[in-house]
Parts: sequence; C-alpha cells; structure tokens
Amino acid sequence: MALTQIIGSGISGITIPNFITEYDIFHQTVNLASNATSTTDLTENISRFAGNGFEKIGTGMSLSSGVFTFPSTGKYLVHGKAAMQSRGGATTQCLFKIAVTLNNSSYTEIARGEGGSHADDATFPLLANTLVDVTDTSNVKVKFQISTSTNACRTLGVSNVSRTCFMFMKLGDT
Repeated sequence: MALTQIIGSGISGITIPNFITEYDIFHQTVNLASNATSTTDLTENISRFAGNGFEKIGTGMSLSSGVFTFPSTGKYLVHGKAAMQSRGGATTQCLFKIAVTLNNSSYTEIARGEGGSHADDATFPLLANTLVDVTDTSNVKVKFQISTSTNACRTLGVSNVSRTCFMFMKLGDT
C-alpha cells in the first residue's frame, strides 16, 4: 500500500496509508435498443468516462467486448447503475446484473437490480453492487448484463453524462 508523508504544523514523521489506489468509471455512450428476453451482455458503446473533472486513479480497468479486467489483485467494490426506459407500455420487469468469472470462462450472476414500469417511455434506475475478491487478474473478471421479460426495455446512455455506468474501486489487498 502506498504511503504518504505528512509534514506540517510542526509535526513530522507521521505516515498515513493512501487508501484508494484504483478507481475507475466506464459508461454507456448511447441508448441501446430493446434487449431480448434472455440475458444480454452489455458490450456496445462503452468507454471510460471523460466527464468534466473525472480522472481515474491508478492504472484503471481494461475493457474488451464488455468484459472488465482488473489492473491488480485486491478487494474491489463494483457498482453499476443502469438508466432504464420502458418501451411500448408493455414492460413488466427489467433486470440489471453483475456477473463474475473466477476462471476466465464461466460467469455467475452475483448482484442484481430489478424494476419495471408499464408506462410508455418511463425511465427508472436499476442499481447493483458487490465486492469482488480479485485473487488472479487473468481469471477473475466481471461483466454487466441486462434482461427484460417482454423485450421492451432499453438502457440509456449519452456521451458526456454518466447515465448507465460501471464503477470500480479497490478497497484493499486480497
């Protein structure tokens, strides 16, 4: 863990830990069409957030085809927010999921946000959070998924605002 030297006000030689060594945010940059009723990985139009004032801490996450790779081992808070919109007045349930793999192959859902609306074009947020113990950066990865019971729900995104977004913060060592 990186340490910071504090000197001032006549006090010297005191060190405190630099607790946050990795922090990164990615977001969806455009609205995505309605998703199929089966689980669909969010893979399109996702990029590192570049909003005014944001700057990642540390190396940052890597992204390939919707799969996020951690920059180092440790315990990470993974948070996702999906800005959802019901379409056609028929949506009964929308799901936003965080899935993890421990072997870089098979994924398991570990967190879920759920909600819905019958009102046409109604918007609502879905949140999902989890702690991931990254013991091996080659094998432990996460991805975000969406599903809807009626194929009438879409995720919302825009280029300069974090609407549907994915946040990663390293909380400590593994």
